[in-house]
Amino acid sequence: MNHIIKILILFIIPSFCAAQNNDTYTENGVLIRFEELSLRIEGIKAWDEKNELSKIQNDSAFVSLDIGEILTSNQIIILESNYNVIKILERFENSLTIMNEGPHCDLINWKHYTSEWFELKSSNNKTFIALQMNPERTEKFVEINIDNLKKVIKDKCGDDWAELVKDVKTIREYPYGVSTSKIELKIILRNSILNKTIEKLIVFEVPMGC
Repeated sequence: MNHIIKILILFIIPSFCAAQNNDTYTENGVLIRFEELSLRIEGIKAWDEKNELSKIQNDSAFVSLDIGEILTSNQIIILESNYNVIKILERFENSLTIMNEGPHCDLINWKHYTSEWFELKSSNNKTFIALQMNPERTEKFVEINIDNLKKVIKDKCGDDWAELVKDVKTIREYPYGVSTSKIELKIILRNSILNKTIEKLIVFEVPMGC
């Protein structure tokens, strides 16, 4: 019988600009461990106030990335696994922000652009390369009604923010901005001898500020 286990891993990133003092970061990147699998994401810096990344993860894991961090062309290395067939898929989500020089109001809980799933390349079934997050990808967004958007800004961000955008006719003009707020990795591991499949979902919520 084919058994499927789904595990949700959430990478939650703060959207503020204060310096953080509890980074979990080594020269080799961020290590994530499960009972069935361990992997390392190279060249990425995570904010881990409660040292959750030092633990063996259960069905859900929560990880935060530092300001200015995003997964782009990073190596994802499978360190230990009993599964001989491994596939990693990636997709990303873009959100809208309103900027006022330093401060910004992020519409994280409003509309988003969500990409299709892309299969990541690997030459050895152990090392995978994340998507390159270029402007063509990070600036994609859905069609919206600008008048409805201004009402949302007044409701979610306040009158001062609504005043900033009152004469702006498109989200492609300042003070609007579109950037990636979330990246998901779906890791599918299969043991062909035992006919067993494990599926894990890693969600990076990317900071939009600074």
